[in-house]
Amino acid sequence: MPRARVYPDAVYDTSYSLFRLSPLYGFGLISLPTHGRELTKLVRQSLTSAAAAVIAEENTGKELDHVKATKDDVSGVVDFVVSFDGGKKVYHALLLPPTTNAEVLGGSRKRRRDYTTRETATAFDHFPLLLLRVPAVVTAVFTHYLTTRFDARCTALRIPSGALQTTFLNPYLSNATEFTGPLQLTYLLPSVGCKRFTISVPGGDLASIREHAADMSSTAIPVLQKHLECATGMSLDKDGVEIVKVACATFVVSGEGKIKVFGKNREGVDVGWVMERIVGAAMNGVEP
Repeated sequence: MPRARVYPDAVYDTSYSLFRLSPLYGFGLISLPTHGRELTKLVRQSLTSAAAAVIAEENTGKELDHVKATKDDVSGVVDFVVSFDGGKKVYHALLLPPTTNAEVLGGSRKRRRDYTTRETATAFDHFPLLLLRVPAVVTAVFTHYLTTRFDARCTALRIPSGALQTTFLNPYLSNATEFTGPLQLTYLLPSVGCKRFTISVPGGDLASIREHAADMSSTAIPVLQKHLECATGMSLDKDGVEIVKVACATFVVSGEGKIKVFGKNREGVDVGWVMERIVGAAMNGVEP
C-alpha cells in the first residue's frame, strides 16, 4: 500500500472517540490562538464543582490552565491541548485534514466534495475527522463550539461490521507475515440477547490465511471466516452476526467509534495507513 502521511505523536498510543466534521466556515488557521482563548473561557465556564471533581481524579490540579491550539506543519493536524494547573495529564482534541490517498478514496460510491476550489479554500477549512480524548463535559464544549462558531455539523463516527472488515481487517491481513502478532475479533450475536464473544487468532495462522487467499485469488476475509468456523464449530455468516471490534498489534478499533493506534509498533509496520483509512471513512461515510 502507498506510504501514509506522517502524523504527530499525539495521534498515537491514546484511545480516541471518533467524530465526523463538516467544513468549518471562517475557521482560519491564522486564528488558532483566538480559538484557544475562546475555548479556555468556555471550558472554565462549564466546569461545575461536580465536573471538576471528576477531572480531579486524574489530575492533581482542579483549575483549567489553558486550551492551546497548534498546527503540525508536516501533517496539517490541528491539536487543541487541554491542561490543568498542577495536573500531570493533558487532554487532546485533534482535527485531521483530508487524505489524498487514492487507495483510501477510490472505493467509495458516495459523492465526494471537491475541497480544492477557490471558493471553498477561501471560506472553509476542512478537517473531516475529529479525535477527542477529553472529559465528557469538555467534549460537549468542543463539539458545541465547532458547530455553532463555524456553522458545521459534528456527528459520532460509527463503523459497521462490513466497514470494519474492508477498511481495517482486510488490509491488515493482506500484509500479514510469520512475524505478525495475534489478532482478536469481537463478535455480536443479537439472536442470543446481544451476547459478545472474542476469538483470538495466532499470528502464525494469519500468514497462512493470507497465502491461502492469494492462492485462491480471493480476499483474506472469507478464508479467515472459514478458518474461524472450523476452529470454533460456529457459523459466523448467519444474519445478525457482526464484528464489533478488531484488535491487533497495530490498532484497536470498535464499531462504537473508538480507536487506538500504536505508534511504536512492535512489528515495524507503517501505521499511518490506519489513520488515513479513518480519515477516508469520515470523508466518504462508511457503508455496511
